[in-house]
Amino acid sequence: MNLKLAPSPAPIPSALRGVPLHARPSAAAGCSILLVPDADGSVSLDWRRRLRRAELLRLAEDRGADLHAWARSIVAASIVAPRPVVLVAQGYGCLAAVLAGALRPGAIAGAMLLDPADPARYAAEALMEHTVPAFASTLVMDPEREDLSTSRAWYWALTWGSQMASFGRPAAQRDGGLALLEQLCRRVLE
Repeated sequence: MNLKLAPSPAPIPSALRGVPLHARPSAAAGCSILLVPDADGSVSLDWRRRLRRAELLRLAEDRGADLHAWARSIVAASIVAPRPVVLVAQGYGCLAAVLAGALRPGAIAGAMLLDPADPARYAAEALMEHTVPAFASTLVMDPEREDLSTSRAWYWALTWGSQMASFGRPAAQRDGGLALLEQLCRRVLE
């Protein structure tokens, strides 16, 4: 197994050090944010409320949890976006996001992978082990979630070249996640 370390986060420009996040110019405004739902079509209400201008992915094909169909839907939505696309994917949508990033390099600039589903649960482990997305990503996990252990989350973060973050409580994940999304948008716009 060939492991690689996740890249270091981009440094905060000196002019912005000490300036609260809410007072900084938003890099997220320079990106098209696309919400990619879990297998049941859901996206956390906290994320939907906080990312009001984000577009919720509607599947182009109604095939249930067909990973390739989801990935094609993500690519189709990404190539028509007016600005660099950053995905906020949840659960099963994380797997589709990673696959989409490998299918069409350059269509997606970055992704927040929120509590990814374990590929083994969907018989997709072999596919996902050989899929490396062509975008910057941050994997954010809840260590209390039962279907993906912390060690498995680290494994997938390393496999996909993602930074890794773990906040524990949903409120901390949401608040810290927004800061990570802003950082990710800054990285893709550089």
